[in-house]
Amino acid sequence: MSDPSGYECLSPRSKEYADKTQKCLELHMSDRKVAAQKTFLKMQTTEEKIPTGYRIIRLLFHACVDVFYHYTEVVGAENIPPTGNAAILCPNHGNSLTDAVVCVSQTPRMVRLTAKDTLFKVPLFGYIVRNVGTVPLQRKDEHQEGVDNKQAVTQLNQELLNGSLVCLFPEGRSRFHWKVDGIQRGVSSIAYTCLVQAKEQGNMDYTISLCPSAFNYLHREKFRSGLVVEYGPPLILTPKDDIMQLERADAIAKISEQIQELMSLTAFSAEDWNTLRIAHTARNIFAPLGTRMTIVEFVRLTKYWGNALSVNDKSDPTLREDLTAYQERLETIGLKDNRVSRPRGSSLYIMWCMLLRVFQICVMLVPALVGALLWAPAFYATKHQEKVVMKRTKKPTHVDEVAQYKMMYGLMILPVTMMVTCLVTVLVQGWPWWDLLWLVPCVSMFMWFSIRIIEDGIAALRSLKSLKTLLLIDNKELEEARKMREDLVPRVAKRAALCGDLKPPAIRAEKRGFWFEFISKFDPKRRRKKDWNEVLRLHEVLPVDYAAIQRERSASLGESQHTKKE
Repeated sequence: MSDPSGYECLSPRSKEYADKTQKCLELHMSDRKVAAQKTFLKMQTTEEKIPTGYRIIRLLFHACVDVFYHYTEVVGAENIPPTGNAAILCPNHGNSLTDAVVCVSQTPRMVRLTAKDTLFKVPLFGYIVRNVGTVPLQRKDEHQEGVDNKQAVTQLNQELLNGSLVCLFPEGRSRFHWKVDGIQRGVSSIAYTCLVQAKEQGNMDYTISLCPSAFNYLHREKFRSGLVVEYGPPLILTPKDDIMQLERADAIAKISEQIQELMSLTAFSAEDWNTLRIAHTARNIFAPLGTRMTIVEFVRLTKYWGNALSVNDKSDPTLREDLTAYQERLETIGLKDNRVSRPRGSSLYIMWCMLLRVFQICVMLVPALVGALLWAPAFYATKHQEKVVMKRTKKPTHVDEVAQYKMMYGLMILPVTMMVTCLVTVLVQGWPWWDLLWLVPCVSMFMWFSIRIIEDGIAALRSLKSLKTLLLIDNKELEEARKMREDLVPRVAKRAALCGDLKPPAIRAEKRGFWFEFISKFDPKRRRKKDWNEVLRLHEVLPVDYAAIQRERSASLGESQHTKKE
């Protein structure tokens, strides 16, 4: 630690969290990664025969993810063992079937998945899950007469003994939670069984890698949000390890503990929803809007503050409460941190900025309206299905099912809309049918360009609303919020100093011209949003009561513990 005096004044539990955040920041340079890379060099790489059906499905999934999520970055792919070597991906599971889509599309190797057997009976899903090599599993809540997964476990063991890559979700089932939930012991049991079988076969050089993975969604159910897929350094096990000398139950328990620790370091993890909320506030203060920061750094800083704020420390016991009060003040006055951090400016200057935003919206209005007509069927269908899912489940915890239906309906409707547009154009204009060869790509490019125009237009509309609030707000309220922020800035910096490697990213210094920004709109690699709290919607109100989720979760845990005691 770079600040020993500050570190020593922490309570024992806070020291544990400070050490945990340090481990989180050093994850990609850890001894575990170095050891894994040395082990990978000794492994033999074999050619992987990927079925044609799997390649087509993966290409389709990749297109779905790239369209639905604006930003998709993959980190740590080198931590996955070479082809032909057994490995189990252990990702967090918070977005239902969308997690499987992301796993297949973003993992460089062919992945074997598991899914509940009832999905195999659904016409569209059944075809897809069969073609990606999915193994059916039975669930207790769907098979009241009894569950028999012996055949599925045997199939998974055989795949791993043959050197395949299998994805298993240690949490068991999808949960919309603020952290990695208590994991089941199925992954550890399967890994241990494979090691025992390899030992019985005399294959003492057999290795199985348990790869902690994280699907870090910025807004898991929102269109055009962000996603960071992170593969952490694996836990590599062999029949020669000391853990194989333990009893089966003890060995499985120890492996499960190590998986839990590695997953917690890779994925978002906070004490509760409010901690995750103020972690965003602390990150905004630490690295304000305008900072040169990639989405990977954004996720990295948010994970740090989620861990750092999970407990209070003796050096600043009121930091959590003050961050919460500041965030509530921002929500009350209707402004974001970046508006409070900068000088307000004169009323004339604010009105000039509002005029520029109105001009920007008007310029984008024509192409945005034409593009919106093409996107309207998909927008309406997905939004309607979101309401149906939320109404059917009547539980905020089931918001993890929204993204999969949005993605599925978009996949079905967008190609139909595009083809109908092209056919109508050809018929109305009286063009020959072979003109579809160039018309289809042109319509596709226009739809891609129009969604960017719509994004820019909504961002300008959101900025116009913020400027209006800034123009009408009472100076006293703004000054109170600014004083609260000025008080928090040094305290947040001091808390960050407890982790020596944590430094704020560089502030963007260069200012690009109008024409450069205009031409960059046509860049296929362009990433417009600088504030990843934004998604493609007109307001910032989520249809989910996070406090209700936490209360429901706490109540269910209390009931289960009470039942066990009885």
